[in-house]
Amino acid sequence: VTESHLLRYALVYPLYIIADVLGISPHLVLTYVVPLAVAGTVWAIARVIEAQSASPLSRLAWLALLPLAAIFFFMGGRLVLAYLGYALLLRTLIGSPVQSLALRLLVIVAALWLTSVASGPFLLGLATTFLVGVIDLAKARGGIARLLGITPPVFAFLLYHHDLGVTLFKNIAFYGGGWTGAVQMLDHGFGSVLLRLPFGLPKLIALAVVGAVLAIVLWRALRCVHDPCLPLIVLLALAMGAFGGSTLSLAILPIMASVGVALQILSARILPVT
Repeated sequence: VTESHLLRYALVYPLYIIADVLGISPHLVLTYVVPLAVAGTVWAIARVIEAQSASPLSRLAWLALLPLAAIFFFMGGRLVLAYLGYALLLRTLIGSPVQSLALRLLVIVAALWLTSVASGPFLLGLATTFLVGVIDLAKARGGIARLLGITPPVFAFLLYHHDLGVTLFKNIAFYGGGWTGAVQMLDHGFGSVLLRLPFGLPKLIALAVVGAVLAIVLWRALRCVHDPCLPLIVLLALAMGAFGGSTLSLAILPIMASVGVALQILSARILPVT
């Protein structure tokens, strides 16, 4: 229970059990699991695009999924499971307007479990669940609607709070512990650029420029997407990418979904309806 890799052990061990039962190599089992995970990821993001644009996926919008499919050719190992988990999480949080609460919670739990193959994706998954929960709570009208909006993040926290604490303390301890360890965690992602800047005015200017760019991206995204959740999720994923390259790479999922929505809008304007 105190093992920091408990969730990823529980996720990987079934592959070995299946391999033992079938009498084949665990690597062969993973060989069959990977294409299923890739297909599930593409399917989930396609459903997000449809839900966010409120229209069936057009041929033009399929172009947004090509980079997503291509990236898997350069990916190895466990991260493909994190992609599947985060894609399913997005599909459940912002791509499924009609769904029972029990099924919604079940998929969220399973999706977060899949992201636990790495600390960064797991933390991003939890943060995304909280972000969407806060937005749903702010948009809700009435006590029942507010309760339904806040239930997923509260449930996820109650279930995974121990793993969240162990993961955070493990990473902070690895980088030196305390506040120093928390700051040095940036060295694992693009935040290392900030750590290498001298303290003072240059770093403040750099942060201001980054903030301005993110603000412009958000403003442009909000003009194309009717639901603010998607552009905010993009910003969250990019921001958390400061702590890890694998976490930053997951930002491609909401980015491709945003591009797909924009292409859906463009397709509706330039292509005739048949």
